Amino acid sequence: MRLEGWRVLNAPLCFACLAVGLLGFGAVAGLPALPTLLALATVVAVMVRSGLAFAENLRLLNAHREARTDELTGLLNRRGFGARVDERLGAVDRRVELLLLDLDRFKELNDTLGHQTGDDLLRELGERLRIALPADAVVGRLGGDEFVALVPGDSHAGVPAGQLVLDALEAPFALDDVLAHVSGSVGVAVAPDHGTTRVALLRHADIAMY
Repeated sequence: MRLEGWRVLNAPLCFACLAVGLLGFGAVAGLPALPTLLALATVVAVMVRSGLAFAENLRLLNAHREARTDELTGLLNRRGFGARVDERLGAVDRRVELLLLDLDRFKELNDTLGHQTGDDLLRELGERLRIALPADAVVGRLGGDEFVALVPGDSHAGVPAGQLVLDALEAPFALDDVLAHVSGSVGVAVAPDHGTTRVALLRHADIAMY
């Protein structure tokens, strides 16, 4: 690109195939070549350092997210759920419910239909729970067929939170050519009635489940 009396160069700034900006260089025609090139090299060096710093921050962010996310369902894993619940319990003074869900005879389904089908069921159940529970609920998978949620006591319009979880199991699961009807057991613990820590609430919910 040329303007009268100027030489101008524009180049897109890209990161991971995403355009994030436009870098422009301009100089009056006839400027000494060496100082101009040195100034250009300085700008490029700054941009490279910024890009590397951005890439490192993005890598750390992704590593942090992956460390707290269940790979199968996309929900929080045990570590991520624990951290979020501890934050919630420490920051609010209102009533909250902790729900623990354990599927019935899941091992039999795995043995009969295969582990891939079992994974498909867990993945769909995770999505159902995400939709069924209030938007401000914290939902996670502790491992295996055990799911958990922390639900603010005033966020589910009078419907017991445990019933919302059971309702998510009501429709059959379409697994390959099989419609699987799945049931589960739900244990509920309420803070502050049954405790004010994650450990205490999980213990009470586990006992209540049976």
